[in-house]
Amino acid sequence: MIVSSINYDDKEFFDIEIESQKYILNYEQLENLKLRENDEISFDVFRKIEGYSEYNKAINMAFKYASSRFISSHQLKNYLYRKNIDSDNIDKILEEFVKLNLIDDDEYLKSYISDKIQFSKSSKKKIKFDLIKIGFPQNKIEEYLNDLDTEAEIENAYEITIKKFRDIDISDLKLKNKIYQFLYRKGFEYDTINTVLLRIGF
Repeated sequence: MIVSSINYDDKEFFDIEIESQKYILNYEQLENLKLRENDEISFDVFRKIEGYSEYNKAINMAFKYASSRFISSHQLKNYLYRKNIDSDNIDKILEEFVKLNLIDDDEYLKSYISDKIQFSKSSKKKIKFDLIKIGFPQNKIEEYLNDLDTEAEIENAYEITIKKFRDIDISDLKLKNKIYQFLYRKGFEYDTINTVLLRIGF
């Protein structure tokens, strides 16, 4: 196999053409293999080029995915898996992202929970369900949720109730049941719902 061409692509990578196929290598990889145009390479060297190129393409995908959002390792892993990236490369990329502080699951958890409590007025149960779907272990989620102020959840339940049911007639028992069902579907616990109903005047 012959290295037909080597061109710098202005993105810290070199485009390597071999047998009409293009591969991308960084400078360190290129120097490590000591590649030059018109070199005849062995199958072992070709396999290394393939491996480097697959990793480089995968990590470029990861950088692009992570550039516009704050993500967890679970989200990045699932994204790369859906893109059919080799599991070894996924592990290497996750390790690199942790090293570069581009992902931090503890910070993600704290930020996610804080945002959901403060802005979405979500219940602990709803937050827990959503985080489990993302891929976080239940015990890790509960470790953070257990530190939350119960009063904050009561206040959130009260706020979304007042927003949903603007004109509340405390003599309307059907309305009381509707409020109960509304908060229950949102994931609030019985004690929280009962406190809200008492605060409203039921």
